[in-house]
Amino acid sequence: MERLEKEASAAMKAGRFEHSSVIELAEVQANKPPLPKHCEFYWNAFIAIQTMRDVGLAASKLRWDDTMKYADRYRLSLHESEMLWVIIRALDAVVLSEAKDDKSNGMNRH
Repeated sequence: MERLEKEASAAMKAGRFEHSSVIELAEVQANKPPLPKHCEFYWNAFIAIQTMRDVGLAASKLRWDDTMKYADRYRLSLHESEMLWVIIRALDAVVLSEAKDDKSNGMNRH
């Protein structure tokens, strides 16, 4: 999927909107199931909180205090804040795992 996204992005930047990768990506995205309503808050929270990620040579873990700032902003209860942290950590683990896989796959190509 990542390869397709990169290829379609390059084609669109070149103004080649009829390129097969652009069409294929549009079809894949159209057939994706929508995010359930009860998950939208957590997904949007993750998108916002990951903008607070430390920048450096390697991806850093998301911080608890940034998640709690988000929870405070939306006036979440203690239980809701804890649930948010659990979900943010799980999503972050997937992102960091994929970043690690991408890095190791890139090193194997050379």
